Amino acid sequence: MTVFTLFQVRASPYPYGMSKKEASPKEGTNFANKALILGQVWMEHKTDDEMADFFAYNDIGIPLAFAYAEGIVDYTPSLDRYVTETFDSLLEALNIEDAGFDDLPDLWDALEALAKYNNQPPKLSNRQDDL
Repeated sequence: MTVFTLFQVRASPYPYGMSKKEASPKEGTNFANKALILGQVWMEHKTDDEMADFFAYNDIGIPLAFAYAEGIVDYTPSLDRYVTETFDSLLEALNIEDAGFDDLPDLWDALEALAKYNNQPPKLSNRQDDL
C-alpha cells in the first residue's frame, strides 16, 4: 500500500533558493557572504592599481558574485563554482585562510589582526601566479 502525503510548499528560508547546506557550510565563509565580499571588493577597489591583476584574472567571477549579492541572478551550481574559485583566489592573494567572514570589513579586520600578530603591514601577494 502506498501512502501519499500532501504538504504545503513554502519558499526557502535561505537566500535565493539555496539549500541549507549551500547557505551554511560547516566551516568557512558561506556562499552568500563570499558573493557579498567579492561584490564589495569590486565596488570599493575596482580602480585600485594594486587590485588590477586580480580583477583582470577574475573578470567573470567578480561580476557574477556582485550580481548574486544584489539579487540579480539566482544561485546555481555553476555560479557557485565561479564565485568560490574567485573567493579562494582573493584569499590566496591576501595570504589568509578562510575563517568564516561575514563581509569585507570583517575580512579586512582579520587581515589587520594577522598583520599585527605577524608584525607586518597587510598587503596583496605580488606573485603573478597567485592571481
